[in-house]
Amino acid sequence: MNICLVYWYYLPNYGGIQTLMQTLAIELKKYNHNVFILCGPHKGTPNHEMIDGINVARTIYLSRTTKTSQKKRIEYISSYIKRNKINILHINNFQRPHAPRHTEALYNSALKNKIPVVLHIHIPITNKKEIGLINKYDWDNIISISKFISKGILVGKQKKKKIKLLPNCIDTKRFNKNLIPKEHKKRLKQILNLKKRKPIVIMPTRLLNSKGQFEERKGIKEFIKALALTKNKGLDFYGVITALEHESFSKKSKDTKKLLINLSKKLGVEKNIIIPKKDLKQKLMPALYSLSDIVIIPSINEAFGIVALEAMASGKPIIGTTSGALPEIIKHKKTGLLTKPRSVSSLSNALIKLLKNKKLRIKYGKNGKKRVKEKYSSKRITKDLINIYRKLK
Repeated sequence: MNICLVYWYYLPNYGGIQTLMQTLAIELKKYNHNVFILCGPHKGTPNHEMIDGINVARTIYLSRTTKTSQKKRIEYISSYIKRNKINILHINNFQRPHAPRHTEALYNSALKNKIPVVLHIHIPITNKKEIGLINKYDWDNIISISKFISKGILVGKQKKKKIKLLPNCIDTKRFNKNLIPKEHKKRLKQILNLKKRKPIVIMPTRLLNSKGQFEERKGIKEFIKALALTKNKGLDFYGVITALEHESFSKKSKDTKKLLINLSKKLGVEKNIIIPKKDLKQKLMPALYSLSDIVIIPSINEAFGIVALEAMASGKPIIGTTSGALPEIIKHKKTGLLTKPRSVSSLSNALIKLLKNKKLRIKYGKNGKKRVKEKYSSKRITKDLINIYRKLK
């Protein structure tokens, strides 16, 4: 099959959807399928290039900021589908209300070329405009990444059998500590400047969203406050906020880091909190998980949380919240601990419990590693996706 995965962004702009697209594209290729990535333009990158052996095309017609002719948009997408002999158009998050013309163009281009189109929903449905876009078109399939999101999809004229649950996935081998390059660990230790041997608690997150705004929903401030409360109870540790960004937001990222450092100083925990001056690259993340003792995901609103899978694949215990789909991934008192969103005290209590109990950390880590291999490996999820595709033909 010739499969086209579509989203507004792709590498080197990292995010949960882009990471999933990359993982699926690489895995689909292993099954001898031809994969194409169609996305919007990105500063400093070519319009056409090969990434991981995958053909990536960037076009102004999928830009969220540049206005273009709808007729030309449909002509471009239709021509792209025809030229590359695409069999399936797999579009990601195009139920979003800020770009209905993109959704219309993608759907009509697929219709014109008589190929199935799959809508992959990665975030909760929160307003009538999104529901309207979902119900406006007769999708061949709708993929939801979690039960939490599935509940929010108003089926309307869509048939329930068209909605498929397909969780996010990761390449578990990437997080095998024995396969992590030594130079990555060495480089990471230099970046973090770890001077003493003490437990390392990490929060893997972006500081900014795709618009360059502070990611309030990730619970970053709550993380810092919980660490301050934990320190006040006599425990010592490093708390690392990863700050996964891209150079296009470098100025905003620096300003945000200053605000978070000031908050740390105000709470008296600045010597424990580490926010790298330079934003961490994705390739260093497996090494960071390997060095860590506990991973915290204090999200106030979380549609899925690929970082939870990464932590589990690394054999690390997780402290998460009951927000969104996190309880579907993190099993309370089996692979980690769940706390109430925004509750600094419960987050701190969970951290204290794990800091004081190494055996429990190891137990949760082993359970998580087993769970992610059984349920969320890229191999398993890609097989399920291929089965969805085959039923469309």
